[in-house]
Amino acid sequence: AWSLCITITAVAAYLVMLYGLKLGPVKSEEWLSTVLASTGAETFITDPAKIILFSIILTMAFQRKYEVDTHAVEYKQAIRFRVARDRKYLIDLLEKRCHPMYAPIPPRVRQEMLRKQKLRRNWLHFMEILSSTFFVVLISIIINRLWSSYYYTNNQVKRLITESHNPDVGSVDFHNIRHTTDMEKYLEYTMMYALYNTRWYNDKEISGMQNENSTHDWLYWTKDCAKKMLGLPKLRQLRTKTRKCGNILNTEAVCLPTLSEKYKDTDVYGVGWTPAYWTEVVRNNSPWKYTPDDSRLMFK
Repeated sequence: AWSLCITITAVAAYLVMLYGLKLGPVKSEEWLSTVLASTGAETFITDPAKIILFSIILTMAFQRKYEVDTHAVEYKQAIRFRVARDRKYLIDLLEKRCHPMYAPIPPRVRQEMLRKQKLRRNWLHFMEILSSTFFVVLISIIINRLWSSYYYTNNQVKRLITESHNPDVGSVDFHNIRHTTDMEKYLEYTMMYALYNTRWYNDKEISGMQNENSTHDWLYWTKDCAKKMLGLPKLRQLRTKTRKCGNILNTEAVCLPTLSEKYKDTDVYGVGWTPAYWTEVVRNNSPWKYTPDDSRLMFK
C-alpha cells in the first residue's frame, strides 16, 4: 500500500509539472491554486463537517439494544463466593437470569441487527462515492476551463506579432531586438506585414478577389488569414528604473531590472531621455510620456 501511494504521488507530481509547463507560469499558478484551495476546503472543512454530521445521524439512528447496568466484580471475592441455600435468594437469582441479556440472541433479532449493520455500511459507501464523484466532477470542470485550447487564439496572436515571417526582406523577431535599428525593422517588416497583409496564403492579391457584387470585405486580414483588424493597433512603450548593483570592481554600478510594478518608470522625459517637467510636456509635447494601459488616448 505504501509503495502504491508513493508511486501515485510521484506520477501525479510529474503530470502536474508537465501540465504546468504546457499552460505557462501564470495559468499553472492559477490552476494549482484552484486545486489546492478545493483540496484544502475538502480536507479541513468538508470532511470534518461530514464526519460530525454522520456521527450525529448514526448516534441518533442506531441505539444500544439493551440498557444494561454494568458493575465491577472482584474476582477474588467471586472465587470464595458460595451460593446460599436460601429459597428466596435462589428465586431472585433465577429471575435475574431470565433477563433477555443472559439469553442467546434470537435468530430473528440477529438477522435484524445484521440487516441494519449492512444498511449502515452501504449508506457510508454511498456517501463516500457521492462525495468522491462530486470532487472529481468539480476538478474536471476546473481543468476543462483551463484547457490549453482556450488559449490557442492568444498564443497564435502572440506568435503572429512577435515572430519574423519574412526573414528574406530583413524582418526581425521581437525577442531579438537589441537597438533602434532592429526596432524599426521589426515595426516595418514584421508587425506591418503581419497586421496589414495584402496576399492570401496562395500568394494571390486580396484586392484581386473582390468584385462589385460581393458583400464580403476582403481587406484588413492578418498574415495567418484567420483574423481581421478591428481598428488601429496601439503601442505602448514601457521603461524600467535602474537600480544599484555595486560589486567589488565597481561599487557605483547600476543594473536594469526586469519590468515590474516596483521598477516601472512613470516619469516624463524630453529629448535625449533627460528628465522633463510637466509644464514643458504640455507646452512642447514631450517625446516620451507614460500612458496607463486603461487610457483611451493614443499610446505614445
